[in-house]
Amino acid sequence: MKNFVTGATGFVGGNLVKELVDRGEDVVALVRRNSDTSKIKDLGVEFCEGDVLDKDSIMKAMKGCDMVFHSAALFVKKLRDTEQFYKVNVDGTKNVLSAALKLKVSKVVHTSTAATTGVPESGMANENTAFNKWDFSNDYTKSKYLGEKVAFEYASKGLPVVIVNPVAPIGAGDVKPTPTGQHIVSFVRGNVKYSMNGINHYTYVGDVVKGHILAAEKGNVGQRYILGGHNIRAKNFLKLLEEVTGASSEKVRMLPYWALVPAGYGISVLSKIRRKKSNLSDAVRYSRSTPFYDFSKSVNELGLPQTPLRIAVEEAFEWFKENNYV
Repeated sequence: MKNFVTGATGFVGGNLVKELVDRGEDVVALVRRNSDTSKIKDLGVEFCEGDVLDKDSIMKAMKGCDMVFHSAALFVKKLRDTEQFYKVNVDGTKNVLSAALKLKVSKVVHTSTAATTGVPESGMANENTAFNKWDFSNDYTKSKYLGEKVAFEYASKGLPVVIVNPVAPIGAGDVKPTPTGQHIVSFVRGNVKYSMNGINHYTYVGDVVKGHILAAEKGNVGQRYILGGHNIRAKNFLKLLEEVTGASSEKVRMLPYWALVPAGYGISVLSKIRRKKSNLSDAVRYSRSTPFYDFSKSVNELGLPQTPLRIAVEEAFEWFKENNYV
């Protein structure tokens, strides 16, 4: 089977390409001209130069492919031009899915994020919990939510698309690294000084990759699947990092929400006066409202693996050491 992969040089996309190749699958990777392909260049992948914002390059590269994995996204903490999030994560998704519909591919797996799941009034959040965090979500999350709406729209047009919503992945190959990977690196370097004791959600990157493939094989068209394994408080995650890496968490101060909320609003008001944007207040509200996620749908319907979090952290730490991040 011939697989078309966007975001193939990213953390999830790169691991997905490796897994597909290990399974004997053919892979066509859409890569931008200046992309670093060093991690997958020796896998026998067919590279096609292009961009999710370039419709012609997508059509040319996707032609003849049976399966599409759309994992490309703009995912950074800070960006001066926030419109880029919407161009890549919304318009880019529309371009990829439009090409897939025209070429009549057999299945599409669209990579979203668990952050597009809303906050329930009680209990755990699942795939049916409607997004209700628009007022305090960042532009990445908002753009991914709108990208999901595009996927649902194309499902209604007859495109066999399944949506996967990974929580933060951890493991080897986190090249850039992702915010979670950078958090691990910063902790080992002793640069994490403060933390809010909110609920974090992590999973092994290998499980996320297998979840993509399982979604292609077993996922129901027009359905969402949260790919995750672990809900954990920030304080407990720091303790796990301490145990695995040997670095100390003693100097990390856990800041209470009652102190952060007024400080965040005060900084936001001052930022408006100075005409500079500050996201501290929104970040505090977002962290405080984050629910526990229910992963049972992916486990029961797809057979999503549940690798222990310690294994994921150990693998990530070893990879960061081997590649001179720490």
